[in-house]
Amino acid sequence: QEMAEFRAGMIRAIEITGGAEAARAAAVKCMATGGFGAYRVVLGQDASGAPQIRYERILNPLHVVPDCEAKAVNLSDMRHCTVYVDLSEATYKAKYPDGSATSAEPPEGAESWVKEGSIRVAEFWEKRDDGTVWQTFLDGAGVLGEPEQFPGSLIPIFFLVGEETDPAANLCGLELV
Repeated sequence: QEMAEFRAGMIRAIEITGGAEAARAAAVKCMATGGFGAYRVVLGQDASGAPQIRYERILNPLHVVPDCEAKAVNLSDMRHCTVYVDLSEATYKAKYPDGSATSAEPPEGAESWVKEGSIRVAEFWEKRDDGTVWQTFLDGAGVLGEPEQFPGSLIPIFFLVGEETDPAANLCGLELV
């Protein structure tokens, strides 16, 4: 009983300090207007260097491509997921100094990844057969750095899905499941 109360208190503290309410509210807004929303959990460090769990909004759920074979209503059984983000060239170069994509001369075949002044980066998540979760970044020209293992058993992208009028097709409206 004491351990359960302790764990519940820790979870509440993480959600309060990590921005869970704002992340979920943005996902609910997207779900209510477009049929689905998403948010993510990010591991980082606070100002003192201590580990910190944060929740982040995903402002455009259309930039999230979940595993089309996931069957759970919240897609928690995904085996892979990709999140796309468009970065300014300056931000791209600061985050990925060894990245080769540029908007001036996009690599062959990567034209759709590059617009004037911005470069699209794909964050690819994969749950492997051994249960480990890995994150890899790509830019249309290649892989950015080495894949990194995430210390969890689920891909940390979470979905809120509206009422399914046809489970195989359209998502619409607000109905929390």
